[in-house]
Amino acid sequence: MNTLQKIGQLLHQKIGLSVKTVGESSIKSAVRTRMAKNNITHRQDYVNFVETSTEELTSLIEECVVPETWFFRDCEPFEYLKTKVLTLSKKYPILKLLSMPCSTGEEPYSIAMTLLEAGLKPESFKITALDISEIALASARQAVYSEYSFRGIQNTSIIDKYFTNVNSEYILNDQVKQQVKFQRSNIVDVTNRHLSQHYHVVFCRNLLIYFDNKQKELTYQNIHKMMVPGGLLIMGHAESTSTPASLFANCAVEKTFSFTCRDKNISGQEQQAKNTKKYAVDEITEKYTTKPFSRYLKYNQTNNKETIPKPTIDPSSAIEDAQTLADQGKFDLAIKICEKYTSNDQVNDEAWYLLGLINDGQGRTDYAEKYFRKTLYLNPQHYEALVHLSLLLKTNGNESAAKQMMQRANRVKKSSSQTNSASQS
Repeated sequence: MNTLQKIGQLLHQKIGLSVKTVGESSIKSAVRTRMAKNNITHRQDYVNFVETSTEELTSLIEECVVPETWFFRDCEPFEYLKTKVLTLSKKYPILKLLSMPCSTGEEPYSIAMTLLEAGLKPESFKITALDISEIALASARQAVYSEYSFRGIQNTSIIDKYFTNVNSEYILNDQVKQQVKFQRSNIVDVTNRHLSQHYHVVFCRNLLIYFDNKQKELTYQNIHKMMVPGGLLIMGHAESTSTPASLFANCAVEKTFSFTCRDKNISGQEQQAKNTKKYAVDEITEKYTTKPFSRYLKYNQTNNKETIPKPTIDPSSAIEDAQTLADQGKFDLAIKICEKYTSNDQVNDEAWYLLGLINDGQGRTDYAEKYFRKTLYLNPQHYEALVHLSLLLKTNGNESAAKQMMQRANRVKKSSSQTNSASQS
């Protein structure tokens, strides 16, 4: 084994980095740079040095993995996150989100701003941001950025809202900074502390492209262990095709590279109990699948004149069933349940709202707008529908209507808070 192979093996053991994916020339260049900075002329001497110095190994890793990040990179995942967290926040009082690798902080801070813009209160979510690089983490904690970090942002109002420009440096405000906790960590050596966190949202973009297949598989398994069933995973474009369907269901929302975490595999008595739950997919499907011919035979044999009754569907059960299927990425089935239910009951606002969510998530914005408006026709105080419709109108370029909807949402939220305060006093 030559010296370069030894260094490659060391990098693979420590951070899962594959020489083949990064490129041998990149590793050579990084080694040359570090040798020059340490006044080392022979490569074997450098191998001996890096094997015994944790500090030098960290410096070599930072030289090999050059961060490439900016605020709201690939805006679609953040737009989708806006809509998804409104649903998740109804189920979980405090959302836990993870960004890895977080680099110099642009991604986790973008996540924080997205949630604040969606109307979530600061105390309703926590963001953990992990990276192997101490230099990157120090920069992230400082939260001072140049104009280059904002490339690609179309709407500069968000910069004015959350940053202070001082001598061409953009200083992030404390409200956003306080939402993110930075930690030095390595996904390869991920600790039980992170595995037991049960995150609701995980961003893991442009990390696995550096790994070989074995390391990718291990990383996906670790991510799956970290997440709650139905949680949202955002991957990078190049990694999305390798995401295992056995662990994550593709959300099928264009340009978001998003996935839903499937239920954890369980066995024995727990598996048997799980199979008897009313939310099992096959049972849900059976419940809403009509079999007119067999039912006609049944009633016709007992009483030729008897009218075939319509099946009764409990409203809350139907909506929960549809939501469960949507969380598992089975959107077509979820839509069928909602449509079947709304054909019998036109006045349940939650059924129409869920139809709006699913269609919005799949990019059918015209249908989504129609269903959100139907929701608000039935329930003008539906806060989530107001927020979603506002975001949808803004995306479609109707800034004036979007602003009006958001103002309505804020009035509803304020009224609800006052009502809750009065009831508690």
